[in-house]
Amino acid sequence: MGNAWLVDSVLFVDNANEEISQIENIDLSQFAVADRKYSATIGNSVQRNPNDTIFETSYAPNRLTYTSKTAKGGLAVFSEVYFPWGWHATIDGKPAEIARVNYILRALQLPQGEHKIEMRFDPQSLHNTVTIAIISIILIYMLLITACIIAIKRSWISNL
Repeated sequence: MGNAWLVDSVLFVDNANEEISQIENIDLSQFAVADRKYSATIGNSVQRNPNDTIFETSYAPNRLTYTSKTAKGGLAVFSEVYFPWGWHATIDGKPAEIARVNYILRALQLPQGEHKIEMRFDPQSLHNTVTIAIISIILIYMLLITACIIAIKRSWISNL
């Protein structure tokens, strides 16, 4: 079904086990199965117009972009594994919430019209690690400079 596709509707189930068991019973090109806990994020899908489109415009391991065009909005399913932390989505630069459908895939509720969708992997833990690394490097340089200054002073004092 490609990198992304639009579905006509969503079948909500009570848990992940029901979600995976329903996958074999429906046409995944037209329907998605979702755990009920994602119902607020997914919302009510509208039947897609035959002219509605979504396609990937660029791919990098940590950044994916798509363009969509829908007459009434709808639900987009992405051939990307749903990962609950680190991935952030925007639609035209505005934050959008990623949901899980079909047990393992990502989904976004799209507004009507033409839109640019971006998914970026940018976990907070990476920012924390970079901050700690920078502070550590600064401390090491400060200790090295202090050690050099002490060594120079001792050398200068011993030469007196």
